[in-house]
Amino acid sequence: LEMLHSMSPLDREVICRFYLEDHPKEQICEDLKLTPNQFRNIKSQAKLMLTSMGRRRVHSMPATRTA
Repeated sequence: LEMLHSMSPLDREVICRFYLEDHPKEQICEDLKLTPNQFRNIKSQAKLMLTSMGRRRVHSMPATRTA
């Protein structure tokens, strides 16, 4: 959730409503006054940003040893 807070409010709302709250894309578009293309672009860019932040976070973690 920490990564979500670093996103723009619009990106965060689209991602949360679509993936976490299971709102249909049509409803999100209507509520936020987005065209289907705008919705798709926002969702795609936000997913890429989350993926990138997640990878950076994993690579910055110290290696752990297993016994």
